[in-house]
Amino acid sequence: MGKLKINKSALNRAIDSAADKATQKLISAGDKAQKEIRKKYTENWFLNKSDTMSSALRYKHRIRKHHDKTVISFNSYVDMGSFSANVLANDRSIYEWKERYGAGIDPPAYLLDLQWNQGIHGLPAVWTRPNYRFGQMANGVQKYWYNPYFNQGVPMSAYVRSGFASEWENTVLSYL
Repeated sequence: MGKLKINKSALNRAIDSAADKATQKLISAGDKAQKEIRKKYTENWFLNKSDTMSSALRYKHRIRKHHDKTVISFNSYVDMGSFSANVLANDRSIYEWKERYGAGIDPPAYLLDLQWNQGIHGLPAVWTRPNYRFGQMANGVQKYWYNPYFNQGVPMSAYVRSGFASEWENTVLSYL
């Protein structure tokens, strides 16, 4: 019976190559899952399915190797340049409000904070004229109308995190 001598460095290269292929497959599945979940939960959070924020989402991943483990971290964020352009194109009302009241705010950052951290979708909470787009009609008695899009009850950050907690594993597996 013969002996097989294996060069340790050749064996390590073969193992590393197989591990790199598996890592790339996991990265691809993770990137796709991240985009699907983040877009879905961002758009669902808006009652009117607004895509102003979701079209400004960007995605990245980071690989860290520590001893014998590889950790892949996935992250998504709002590209503020793209978000600013979307806000300007889709609804200038916050810019008009800023100009009218001399508010010292950065409209896109202000909107992002309201939506992501506070759960506020649209301002104001109450108005003095009906908004016919929401099916509100003047009836001669009513003095105030409520904005049905004002508060979603949960900040977008918590809503998106809950989506990742419930769907991440199955969505990644579906792409493998």
